[in-house]
Amino acid sequence: MYLNSRIIFNIARKASSDSNAVVATVFSVVFLEAVINELAEIASDIDLRGEKETQKIRAFAEIMKHTEESRGSLELKYQLAGWILGGHVFHKGANPYQDFSHLVAVRNALVHMKLLDKIPVSSDGKLGLVEIPGVIQRLPKKVLQDLPPGVNTTWLDRIGTAAMAQWACDTASAMVQTTVRAAPEGNFKNLIEGIYDLS
Repeated sequence: MYLNSRIIFNIARKASSDSNAVVATVFSVVFLEAVINELAEIASDIDLRGEKETQKIRAFAEIMKHTEESRGSLELKYQLAGWILGGHVFHKGANPYQDFSHLVAVRNALVHMKLLDKIPVSSDGKLGLVEIPGVIQRLPKKVLQDLPPGVNTTWLDRIGTAAMAQWACDTASAMVQTTVRAAPEGNFKNLIEGIYDLS
């Protein structure tokens, strides 16, 4: 079985080492998409003899197939993976899920064009400071460009940091590792632990 996720993650890592936050962000989320789809393919193809919890692996493969066909969100796919494989859903207010959700939101803002930058205009026609959109305000402050008071810049400039690029890769890696660890013990888990060891 030939898997693309490692190649995709290497692009994200290279962008991170080059401090290219936009590429690292986009490819970190593409990596997350590739992994969840690959996991479903592996689950549908693996020899289940000797597995302790074959029903979980079968259910995972089948439900992921239906979720993909019905265009379920990436967030839904990972929640389903956590529930089916590990018997839990991810807590939305805790990591790794919280950072994962923020990362997906930033990627969506980058690739699905929306006018996020808003510049207020006072009654006398003077332009105010660019308002920072909510998707950016929810990011960890350590990843954003630190600006002196009164400096006007776009949200894209705010996320263009080496810290943002590294955070994107770390977030994707943490979400994948947590999902892999949730799998029941057996051949499936052993296989995917080897494939998705990102150290």
